[in-house]
This record gives sequence, C-alpha cells and structure tokens, in this order.
Amino acid sequence: MTNILSLSVIAAVCVVVAGNAEEEGANTHVLLGEFDLDDQCHRIGETEWTFLTRSDHPDTSVLQQSKIQEEQTYGDKARSLAEEVAPYMEQQFGDPKLNDKLLIFSTAGDVLLDKEYYEKEVLFSNSLQQIARECRNCTKPPCQLAVLDVQHVLATSKEPEKLLCTWTEYQRRFSSKIDEYLEILQLAKVAAEANGAEEVETYWEQQSEFYGGYTKALFLWKSIEPLYQKLCTFMSKQLSRHYIFLRSTNDTVIPAHLLGTVAGNDWTYIADHVLHSRTYRDMLSLMRKKVLGGMNVYKTAENMLAKLGLGRLPPKFWEQSSFNSSCPARVVNYCKNGEARVLTCNITGWAEYVDAYETAMRIKHIQLAEENTFILRDNSHYSAIYEAVTGLSALLATSPEYLQELGLLKSNHKQKKSAQLSRASLLLLVALRTLPKLPYYLAADLWRLEALSGNLTNITDLNALWRRYRTDMQMISVPSGDETIFDFLSDPYITSNKPYLGKFCGLILQFQLLQRLTEGADVERCEGDSDVCTSSEDLNDSSLAFGTLLQSGKSRKWPDLLAEVLGINDLDSGPLLQYFQKLESYLEELGRLEPIKPSRHVVRSTSTPLPTSDAEILYESSNDTDSAVNSTKASVKQNSDSSEQQSKYGTGTIVLFACGALTAVVVVVGIVMVRHQCLGKYHIYSQATTRES
Repeated sequence: MTNILSLSVIAAVCVVVAGNAEEEGANTHVLLGEFDLDDQCHRIGETEWTFLTRSDHPDTSVLQQSKIQEEQTYGDKARSLAEEVAPYMEQQFGDPKLNDKLLIFSTAGDVLLDKEYYEKEVLFSNSLQQIARECRNCTKPPCQLAVLDVQHVLATSKEPEKLLCTWTEYQRRFSSKIDEYLEILQLAKVAAEANGAEEVETYWEQQSEFYGGYTKALFLWKSIEPLYQKLCTFMSKQLSRHYIFLRSTNDTVIPAHLLGTVAGNDWTYIADHVLHSRTYRDMLSLMRKKVLGGMNVYKTAENMLAKLGLGRLPPKFWEQSSFNSSCPARVVNYCKNGEARVLTCNITGWAEYVDAYETAMRIKHIQLAEENTFILRDNSHYSAIYEAVTGLSALLATSPEYLQELGLLKSNHKQKKSAQLSRASLLLLVALRTLPKLPYYLAADLWRLEALSGNLTNITDLNALWRRYRTDMQMISVPSGDETIFDFLSDPYITSNKPYLGKFCGLILQFQLLQRLTEGADVERCEGDSDVCTSSEDLNDSSLAFGTLLQSGKSRKWPDLLAEVLGINDLDSGPLLQYFQKLESYLEELGRLEPIKPSRHVVRSTSTPLPTSDAEILYESSNDTDSAVNSTKASVKQNSDSSEQQSKYGTGTIVLFACGALTAVVVVVGIVMVRHQCLGKYHIYSQATTRES
C-alpha cells in the first residue's frame, strides 16, 4: 500500500513538473516572439517616419519600398510565431496573462492570412497612400493636388465650383484601383476564417473586442440620430447662406465637397462658414495673439496632462517630433519604451488646437501603457478606450472653464444671455467634430458587411450601395452623375479591411468617461450656464482611476478594463445626449427660422431666384451691433457720395460713367471665361500654405 501511495505521489510530481515545463516552454516562446515583433514594429516605425518626413528624397518610391518590406516581414514573423505556439493554444496554464496572449495568437487579425494574400493587402494599402501623397505642379490644369493641398482648399475656399473640382479630381485619381479593391474586400472573408470566425461581422466584433457590437451600435445610433438630423438641418441652412444652389430644395442632404475634409466626417474646418458668434471670433483672435500653434499648443496640452496627474511628455518626444510639417497630426508609434513621435503643422486654428490635445493624450497613452501592451493585440485589436481617451482630452480642452483658464474665453457670468450663447457656440464646435463621425463609421462597416454577405461584386452596385448608406445615415451626397468617383477608396481604414466599430464605441464612451471623471466636481462652480463642469482642477480626485485605465493599455479586453477600473459595465448614449442637451434646444430654435437672407459672401446662380424673405439670426452676433453699425455707416456714406456726385456731374454723366464701367467689366469677364474654360482650370498652387483662421 505504501508503495502504491509513493508511486502516486511520484506520478503527480512528474505531471506537475511536466506541466510546469510545458508552461515554461510556452512562456519562453511567447516572450521571445514578442521581443522579435517589438523589434520589427520599431523598424516599421523608423521606415514610416523616414517616408513621411523625407519629401526631399530624389526617389520616394525607394523609401516606400523599404516600408513595405518591413511591414511584410512583420507579417511573416507573426505568422511563423502563431504556428510555433499553436500546440499550446488549447491548454489552460496557471498564468492568466499567458493564456490571454496565446488566445490572441489565434485571433491575430489579417497577419494570419496566407503570405500571398497578406502581402497583397500591404502592397494595395501602400499604393493608395502613394496616390494620396502625389503632388504635381499645376502648369496644365486640371491640377493634381496632394492630399494636404486638397485639404487646404476644402477647408478655406467658399467657391462651390472650385470645391467641387478639387474634391472630384482628388477622388477620381483612385478610380484605377477599384477592381483591385474588390479583391481586397473579399479577403476579409478569408481573414475571418483564418481567425476562427464564421463570418466577417463576427470577425470584426472579435477584433473590436465587442461581441454583439453591431447590434448595440445600431441601438445607440437610433437614440443619437434625432440630434444628428437637427445638426444636419442647421448645417444645410447655414451653408445655404454661402451656396445659393442649396436653396433650390428643402432636402437637408449636404454635398460632401462642402464639408471641409476629403471624407466629410469632421466639420470643424468649416466652423467659420456656419458659426458667426463673437465667442468664436474672439477665441481665434486670442489664439493668434498667444501663438497657440505648433509646439506651443502641444506644450499647453502637456500642462493639462500634468494637472490631470498623468505627468509630462518625455523629452525625447520634443526632440524628435516635427512641429512644422502638415496637419492633421500623424503619430508614429515605435513600439518600444513608450516611444512615439508626432508629425504636425505650425498653424494656429480651432481644428489644430483640438487636434493637438487629442494627439498629446494619444502619445501619453502610448507612454503609460508601455508595460501593459501586447504587440499583437495593439496592432490587430481596436480598443474603444484608445479612441475615448483622446476624445476626452478634447472635451476637457474645449470646456468653458478650461478656455477661461487659458485666457481664450472671457468670463461673462454676469450677462446670462451672453454666457448661454457662448456655451452654445462651444457645444456646436464639439458637435461639428464629433457627431458626423458616428454615422460615417457605422455606415462604412455596415456597407461592407452587406456587400460581403450578399456577395456583391459589381462595381456599380457596390458604389450605389455605399452612396445610399452615406445618404441615409450621414445625410451626405456625392456627385450622382459621375460613375468614376469611388470616394471610399481614399479612406485607409476601408481599404485596409479594418472595422470602425471600435472608433464608433470610443466616441460614445468618451462622454461616459467625462461624466465619471466629473461626478465629484464642485457643484456650485458647475451650475447655471454650464451643464457639464469640466475644469481640469476639478478632476484631481478622479484622475487616479483614469491614470490606471491608461496604464492598463491593451493588457485586457477594453470592456473588462472599464468594468474593473471605472465601474462602467455597458455603453450608454445618455451622457452624450446630456452633454448636448442645451445645443439640441439651440438647434431647434434655429430650425424654426425662415430662410436666411444671403450674406455678402453668397455665390449666386443666374438661374436661381433670390429668396424673398429675411430672417432673424439667433446668434450672439445678433446682439453684437458693431458690424451692423459699420455696414450701415458704409451704406450711408456710399449713398451720400452718390448724391454728391449726382449734383456735381449730373445724372446723364453718371449714366455714361456707369455704362463705360459695365462695358469694361464685361470685357474682363469675357477674357477670364476664355482663359478658364472648365472647372478644372483653377490655378491652385500645390504648395504648403498657411490656412487663415
């Protein structure tokens, strides 16, 4: 009996030893593989930075080829490592982190595609990136502008023909890639199978770490959609002040080329087209006086991070980043030691201000999560937290309390009406940046899922389905008569078969984070004109939990981290709707107004009659009579001068002068029309241009 017990103990010990040895072997494989992938990711970062910053290189294709090779090598290493650890994947070890990492190897994303398919994806993505960067001199129209020059025109011009020409010519350059994209889109099915998913929808929810995510996203969108529709109605009415052709119909669907960006999902860049308040004008003026652009605005954002208890950005970031390049900002992650750089511009403006705060928080997130981010999860899983914390930074930076702290917003608590309108203006600025992205992200995913589930391979049908989704969900239209425009090809997320679900969830989650961080704020300071108090000073008590959330990185699935660190167990649109509650009533009032009288910037069409009624403008500028007084003075002076000239020269002489002037104008216009025969012949200089605020 004793011998039997001894043998049993020995056998148990052997099993434990064998189990420990197997776990140790699995751990060794994973750790060595992780180091190898980190090194490869670092090399990708280096080649990407060189490609983005060496525009003076005689042959940029050489730089891009180096980048492509490093990206393909990363795929080879990840695929090889997944095969090596495959024998361990079905086992459960004592280390939960090891089990989690092994699970990620089986859901590592598109890198699990066969080598041929993965390299095809990489080549396709880089070829589109090169098309976007192409820049040719505009000696022979139509001009071929690089994406940065296109962005400048879309953000600053108010000439509808020029905007349409620029937008369509840019989108048309991608059309040669449409057949290849149909093949790339079908690879999403192959990738789903390689990751153990039965269909692409399940695969994308798996990569977004949110099972049942699309059902939940549609439910959330339905609760937000009424607010968005009111915003679109407001935008359509305000844009009709500048573009008279929008008044020919009561439709609130807005042409994509009028919205300030290539994708039309961030309307911040045309804020000056639709928001004419003193608050906005004064903030821009003060930003210019304080030179809040380039490195300066990033230093200001760093100060906010420090006040939140998150610490300052590392010295290496300031030494190696480029603050005199192009916008919007590009972050390059080096995957080691929390190292990341930014490539951005030295422009002072509202969009650039918000972009800087979001980017600074993104850099800080990378830095803090250094020890808790597994490379495969970081590169193939799309965390809503990553999107939410960057958006939260922008919400804090655009709150009235914080703007007053920076000296960009004057305190006007004694004038209740003025304070309310200032708050409404700030809410509108946040809405212009945030709300249009929600339907765009969801439409981009649902459109592709429907095309894949229905085996849609006809180019015309695929494009028509995309346009229907944009019209129905985003209330945006593209030129309907031009079948050579496939505007989805200019979106790198779409063309890389990446889901937008994580970004959609992150946009909603940022308002939940804001609510959680401000729950303990000083109520007295927040009541009255501000419905949400977001001063950075009030967040000190909650910043510890927020810092823990950032430090956790992508160590676990984002819903689990939220529940454990902040007690948030589900996505909820309530905080977002509460945040915009006052804006909604503001837009409702604007929506009840009569058609707006054309401004002096309006572009008239000879075939479209002018509106016959005026309208009251519910803006802060309605109380600001300075511009009206100046305009009236100018008008009175002009009439007075005209009367004096009549009495001095006589009516007949005045008529002759007028006819002569009119003839001269007609001649000049004729010359110009002969010289510029089509819309594509605008002489747009393809140079780095500083955008006026």
